[in-house]
Amino acid sequence: MKVYLCGPIDNCTYEEMHGWREDLKFTDSNHKWVDPTRRDFRGKEILYNKELVELDKWDIRNSDVVLVRWNKPENTCVGSSMEILYAHSLDIPVILWCNEGEKLSPWLVYHSLHVVNSEEEALSKLRELEFVF
Repeated sequence: MKVYLCGPIDNCTYEEMHGWREDLKFTDSNHKWVDPTRRDFRGKEILYNKELVELDKWDIRNSDVVLVRWNKPENTCVGSSMEILYAHSLDIPVILWCNEGEKLSPWLVYHSLHVVNSEEEALSKLRELEFVF
């Protein structure tokens, strides 16, 4: 199953951007992880906005599930929200992984199939969805 890894990129440190993604890839080799951070447009987003968005949309269209790490809402607000809505519009399931007690917009919850609070829960929901694909 192909899983698109949606989450904070802008104004993030290397660890904030890559840490959770690398942890997932290391923990679970059963999925094909689609990582948008393999393309680094930071500092050039406006110049390459069409390429950046179209490549991310292509990745989402070609994924089975979108896993969202919602751990820095101030950095994920626009890009991640747009990716969630885009996936939902294509009937691609979205799993939203946020911190316990995080205040979430009704829009985020509505467009997410599952809301979880840990990596373990996220991986469990992915395993459940494997039977669908």
